[in-house]
Amino acid sequence: MAFDDLKLEKGIYQDAIKEGKTFSEKLEELDPTENYKGTEHDGLDAFQRQLKRFDIATSGGNSDVVAKFYQTYESSVIFPEYLDRRVREGIEEGNILNQIVGTSTSIPAMQYTATYGDEIDEADLELLDIAEGAEFPETEIKLRDKTTKFYKRGRLLKITYEALQLMKIDVFGLHLRKIGMQIGKTQLKDAIKVLLNGDGNNNAAPSFTIGDGTIGGVAGTLTYNEIVKFWMEFKEGYDVNTVIAPKDIITATLLMSEFKDPQAGFNYQSTGKMINPLGANWLRCDVVPTGKLIGMDKRYCLEEVTVSGTLIEYDKVINRQLERAAISEIKGFNKIYKDSAMVLNLK
Repeated sequence: MAFDDLKLEKGIYQDAIKEGKTFSEKLEELDPTENYKGTEHDGLDAFQRQLKRFDIATSGGNSDVVAKFYQTYESSVIFPEYLDRRVREGIEEGNILNQIVGTSTSIPAMQYTATYGDEIDEADLELLDIAEGAEFPETEIKLRDKTTKFYKRGRLLKITYEALQLMKIDVFGLHLRKIGMQIGKTQLKDAIKVLLNGDGNNNAAPSFTIGDGTIGGVAGTLTYNEIVKFWMEFKEGYDVNTVIAPKDIITATLLMSEFKDPQAGFNYQSTGKMINPLGANWLRCDVVPTGKLIGMDKRYCLEEVTVSGTLIEYDKVINRQLERAAISEIKGFNKIYKDSAMVLNLK
């Protein structure tokens, strides 16, 4: 079946949701991209071929107006997918969430129980000889006592079809990306909350304060010495590869002499990424409370769980009921290993 013979209807969205797939994945199943290798449509995915089928330009100086999606019933069916893609671009744009999540899970239902493993036993880190017939040290993988708490984050699209129909598609896309950025910031806030306080399973991040007997120093003052001592509190086996901190911490850190060598300064000015003697990826995140620094081993720390299903209320969009269409996503976060993230407080 050629892409221009494909019958488009709302049922494709319904089938995709039932099967835990996106509309694009279902469309690819019905019209596989691999069938177009070596043809003039090589390089386009199934959705992009449908845009070509209905001669809809979504970007550039020749961008069509939104009304072009409603030229036929079948062309209107792909409009929710366009909205979905632009919103997801916004969610990912400038969002550090993918830099702090260790693993992502997609589920078809609203209930999920995370697993976790025993924390690292220092004695087990030694390469001990195992006598013949002796038992190996154990790592038990268990279910959490409490299920994942999900948050539905989104925005209500308040615009009438009459106001929208003559707007250029690429201009409308900019507004959608902005909505996505707002959703992404809220999801990041949810993730930081779990990093700090845990996911309800008694796994809040261990916390240290400058001026106490462990870290030392002067309360309220961050120096390189305190950062090093904080680093040393992580158990052997964890690599502190990511640091998340708000503006005040990042500013104080950049002004330390240890971060002012010419190469570090050149790298920050040219790429915006901090180099430091401890080798972690430093991320500014003003969602983190002022005066707190989160150090973490990204690999073992945070699980992102997304309830699969359409991001856009496709039925309303197809029927031109845009002023009542919600754009939302359901997501939750779990801590994998409690000690894979720790907090340093200035005071």
